[in-house]
Amino acid sequence: FVDGATQTAAFTLTTDTATNILAAIPTAAVGTSFKFRFINNDQSTTGYAGTLAAGTGVTFETSPLANPAVPKGGMADYLFVFTAIGSSPAVSVYPVGGISGALL
Repeated sequence: FVDGATQTAAFTLTTDTATNILAAIPTAAVGTSFKFRFINNDQSTTGYAGTLAAGTGVTFETSPLANPAVPKGGMADYLFVFTAIGSSPAVSVYPVGGISGALL
């Protein structure tokens, strides 16, 4: 996911719901995981940090790493893991590796 909008302040982007994430990966089972990369390509001259927030049914786990604010030109990696499927799907999100800056 790359956010290339021109921001006017620090911003938050929300993940899709666990139901929609499961619909995109219909063969997922409990324990299925995928890596997600958030790249902050803010186009403002100031450069604002972006944070990822959890949609419905998605939970951010903060151990061992906290959910980072990603600086302009930086990125953060996350591991999404299905913890429940069926009629009430759930996804846990683990920040992995911290953030990297000045990539762009």
